[in-house]
Amino acid sequence: MSQSLNFNQVNQAEIMARILFLHRLKGVFLSVWVRLAVFVGLVGVVSLMVSIRNVFANAVLTGGLFSGSRYIVSSVLETEYLVQFLLAGLFFFSLLLARDIFNNIKLRRHFTTV
Repeated sequence: MSQSLNFNQVNQAEIMARILFLHRLKGVFLSVWVRLAVFVGLVGVVSLMVSIRNVFANAVLTGGLFSGSRYIVSSVLETEYLVQFLLAGLFFFSLLLARDIFNNIKLRRHFTTV
């Protein structure tokens, strides 16, 4: 009788350990840190493919805001398709990061106010 009870306790402990592992894994992969790591990785890949120094050296800084934005759009359109895809991914992940950071700040304010 005591052996079956001990086996049930061990079995229950293993099941609870698996549940705890899955809960922590879900917390890690749904966190802001994973999106931030992807964003930093995309920035690193783009910086390896595009010479930022040459982009700023060729920039027209005296034309004002309209001229600068026109230069940025034309420089993105003149790059390779892979770089355009990576820049679109950067833009998408920056929107996701901004949304998640805003939601976390809003939740913290909600739970920390008395």
